[in-house]
Amino acid sequence: MTTASITREQAKALYEFCTKNNLDEWFIAKDHGAYFGATAGSNNAGNFSNSIHYIKGCNPDQDEEKEGDWYDNAHDKFGGDDFGIHLPTSWLKAFFTDESFSKKRNFSIRVNKSSVSLIC
Repeated sequence: MTTASITREQAKALYEFCTKNNLDEWFIAKDHGAYFGATAGSNNAGNFSNSIHYIKGCNPDQDEEKEGDWYDNAHDKFGGDDFGIHLPTSWLKAFFTDESFSKKRNFSIRVNKSSVSLIC
């Protein structure tokens, strides 16, 4: 079981993107890095946009001297297979509206092979 987190500021940007684009879901993915994100529109229509927020240590553009190798970090945290899991925008909303989250600095979820849960 592993924990995946982004900062409160990153979570706010993701939540605002989802709200602006009327999205009921966002995702966590591991492929070229590991990140939380959401997409809207399409390339064909010329209105594609996204909001991508890398998990600490898993950004391909990071300073490897400070953060280590993003590929190894993502592999150690999530295993070797690529994946994408859709999650409800209501989890992001709860992070900003539920009193139990008010002092949390990071938005965090717990991920294992069979489930994903919001960490309160």
